[in-house]
Amino acid sequence: MKLTPLHALVGTLWAALPCGFLYTFSMFSEALAKAFDFSESQVSTIGMCQLAMGLATFTAGILVDLIGVRRALLIGCLVNAGAWGIFALIANKILLVQSPLPVFCALIALSTWGTSVCTGSLFSALSKNFAGHSSGPIGVAKAQVGIAGGVAAQVFVGFFPSRDDAPERLYYIYFLSASSGLLVLLSLPLIRVFSQSELMAASAGRGDSCITPQWHLKTLIAITLLLVATTQACSFIDDKGINLSPAILIILALPALLLFPKCNLSSPRKTAAVGPVKAALEDQNRVSPWAGGPAQMLRRPETWLLWFTVFALMGGGTLLTTNLGAITASRSGPLASAATAVATFSCA
Repeated sequence: MKLTPLHALVGTLWAALPCGFLYTFSMFSEALAKAFDFSESQVSTIGMCQLAMGLATFTAGILVDLIGVRRALLIGCLVNAGAWGIFALIANKILLVQSPLPVFCALIALSTWGTSVCTGSLFSALSKNFAGHSSGPIGVAKAQVGIAGGVAAQVFVGFFPSRDDAPERLYYIYFLSASSGLLVLLSLPLIRVFSQSELMAASAGRGDSCITPQWHLKTLIAITLLLVATTQACSFIDDKGINLSPAILIILALPALLLFPKCNLSSPRKTAAVGPVKAALEDQNRVSPWAGGPAQMLRRPETWLLWFTVFALMGGGTLLTTNLGAITASRSGPLASAATAVATFSCA
């Protein structure tokens, strides 16, 4: 099978899901606190280690530049899945440690770093494969990352229902480890950065898909909206015995429709104009003012404005994702599960 940027885009959408799993800490925080008799502040300390590691994720970008997208993606996948796997073994008391709190902090920080390597690899590949018109593919991939936490939460509780503080809820960490590894490893053969000549050839053959090129992005946006609606619907019917988890899994597989070849092989191939692609590739080769390295970037005010914005977003997001379990457990009125809160936050 000859790979094209379209294959890389579909693979990226699947591999991007584990990048959003780290926002589901509240799914098992109450069960973790009960199992190890942690106080609320200790649980918050574990969750906030994600934010602390976020300050060092610039090293992920350096790693991607040094060894390439695919190798970095593989390393990030193994680190992320391995950290969650060890976390699960300790949380379920299969692997015993004398002081679990600092170990949990280190493992969740390590998982965050592995996730950042995966994120940097995937979005670097998208920006290079779709030079000049990457905003659409990157936007869809970013939406996939955002909804991933709600998808993971609803799929797990759909197949393995449990209370927020039940010991069985800690099995969710096994689910995180397995899905984080499998989604990336199965998608890895599709993901690569294409050369200029390959991008030109792919542009000339864009009509090979059963879905016309002008409908590629629209189709992915429609699938994303359907995924958001189905994930949020799970929050409204979780007490009615209706399991939409199989529907979510089917929707996740729908981007593969873009890879199906044309059914009518006798129709003449339409060759896309290569002028815009050539102009985008030439624009890609221009030296960016950001290409001078960290020392020069730190002298630019845009760097600090961007850093402050990202830090504020990470801080607010981590505050919610860390404490949603405690918030739902302490609220009055009708019962709202942590899975419902995580899904609603992800869909927002």
